[in-house]
Amino acid sequence: MTEPAPDQSPTNAAASPSMAGTGSYRARVIFGILLGVVVAGVVIGIVFIVRALNAGMTIPELLSSYGYWLILGWTLLEGETIVIIAGVAAAAGHMDLWLIILVAWIGSYISDQIYFTVGKKFGPYLLKRFPWAKGPVDRAGRLLLKYDIWFILSFRFIYGVRNVTPPALAIAGVSHKRFAILNFVAAGLWANSFAFAGYLFGQAFKELVADAHMYFGYVIVFMFALAVFWAFYHTIRGIVHRRQAYRAERKAAAEKAGP
Repeated sequence: MTEPAPDQSPTNAAASPSMAGTGSYRARVIFGILLGVVVAGVVIGIVFIVRALNAGMTIPELLSSYGYWLILGWTLLEGETIVIIAGVAAAAGHMDLWLIILVAWIGSYISDQIYFTVGKKFGPYLLKRFPWAKGPVDRAGRLLLKYDIWFILSFRFIYGVRNVTPPALAIAGVSHKRFAILNFVAAGLWANSFAFAGYLFGQAFKELVADAHMYFGYVIVFMFALAVFWAFYHTIRGIVHRRQAYRAERKAAAEKAGP
């Protein structure tokens, strides 16, 4: 294991000469391409869903035919809400629970492996380009030092550090092999937990509501719309708050330093 010593934060480790990384120009090109692919995928997905609904395809038919691709794409970006929704759809008989778990497992695993690799390759550049990320990265580093293997297995369930944890672990010096093994186990735990949570919710809904099959489509649409809204709101709110905190920190440091 190659994590930094307890008195060395991941951000300090990233700033060391041995972690110099590649140039900012190459990083910008790669991130620009990745961002373009993500945006194009989201737009194409929305257009496809709207056209399918306008063509007369019902929500259950849409889920049965294309729901697994939606799960894969969504878990590559974020995750648990779509897995819960899919679990509800499985309880309604529109999707297969075990296939949901498998697809969510694969998507989540690949996603965090990509984030980890990005952290290995471009950690110093990322911290320089997005200084507001220093706080979450340092927090992830402290949790790693304190809990080690348990943190790697559970970070997906911890609010506020999930997305920054894979690159933070890479910056902290966790090896590719170690992260790949633990990430595989963690992705499986995560996929099973949220898929079964949605499935049990769907089963409870069937028990409590008469003719529940008539309302499952509305429940799924409502949950999906809520998930999209929450994802955008949470992302924008988190970025704004972190930027504000970073600016306040810089202002305080400047005032302390004096003229």
